[in-house]
Amino acid sequence: MKKIVSCVLGATMVTSMFVTGFSFASAEEGYINLDRTNFKVTVPSAYAYNPASYMLDGNKGTIWETDWSQGSTQLPAEILVDMGEVKENVSRVIYTPRQSDVNGKIKDYKVYAGETKEDMQLVSQGSWDWGTSDAEMDANINDVNADFTEPVSAQYIKLVVESATIKSSDTKQTITCAELNIAVKGEVEPPVPDGKIPQSEMSVEYVVSQYGGSPAKNMLDGNKSTWWESDWSSSENYFEPGDYFIIDLGKVREDLSQIIFTPRQDNQNGHIFEFEIYTSAVEGNLTDTDLANEANGFTFAGKGEWGSGTEDCTATFASRNARYVAVKVFSVGGDGNTITCGEFKQRQRPELRLMFLLLRVQLLSHSRLLPIQPMK
Repeated sequence: MKKIVSCVLGATMVTSMFVTGFSFASAEEGYINLDRTNFKVTVPSAYAYNPASYMLDGNKGTIWETDWSQGSTQLPAEILVDMGEVKENVSRVIYTPRQSDVNGKIKDYKVYAGETKEDMQLVSQGSWDWGTSDAEMDANINDVNADFTEPVSAQYIKLVVESATIKSSDTKQTITCAELNIAVKGEVEPPVPDGKIPQSEMSVEYVVSQYGGSPAKNMLDGNKSTWWESDWSSSENYFEPGDYFIIDLGKVREDLSQIIFTPRQDNQNGHIFEFEIYTSAVEGNLTDTDLANEANGFTFAGKGEWGSGTEDCTATFASRNARYVAVKVFSVGGDGNTITCGEFKQRQRPELRLMFLLLRVQLLSHSRLLPIQPMK
């Protein structure tokens, strides 16, 4: 098979050029999610298959859940986060609820913060509203925030859960959490010239499956020696053409125009060859993970084929606004039973949209293009 490290989807000429003289906006005040690599979480209990680490795995499809097999969780209960070192301007806790079912979504809460466990002070309190009926509580899956009264210096964050949702037919109280993030307040930089979106701002929305030692979060951990691998442990789970995964970019990104795929580095098993890319600019959470569901807003961006090897592979397409990116896979390397991905990145290139417009003008008026140089 011919090795193709970079492929262009839609317009060959445009994706190899860069318009000179493009300027970027200045930084603005905002919230920046902290890197959670060194975070440690202490919880009152954890159900066997839903450990506390799932709050920090970057995958909204997994949850931490208190151990309901031992009876109801006594409230109030505490979630303690040790960030590993003192952070300045800590200003917000972001809670991502479970994405399916009702039980354990945090309602009434208090947040304490401090440089030591002994000096923590109350910085926020309130209530998150998920509705009253089972149907409402199940459907409400958006992130919610606990904003601090003012920024603080802290290493420890304590979230005290005073009440949580419970299904009308259940009797055992639990607490659940899909993702827990902590943000600092400061200048939010616009995309750097290469336009790569920080992986810390992305999460895995959906994968077809994951093998035990190679979870989906490995695609976004910044370490190309780890990888996500779909489950190949039984023939029922083997890769089938058309299997896909979805990445959540955290918010709608303007002028998304490229994905960067890093293959696993040890062998070719699961290396993506033929693929299609779909994007969605839905601002909130997806209705489900079905690409064909019109409510999810996915549209076709392009298709291509990568060759074998361990170098980064890129696919460039016409700029578009997008929050979700789906990659549908049609053929893979190795034994053909799995999909793998070492790292997955996205790039915003506003200049590509401008270039498309310039090309159209040139075709219509035969005018001369602005000076161009190879894309770096």
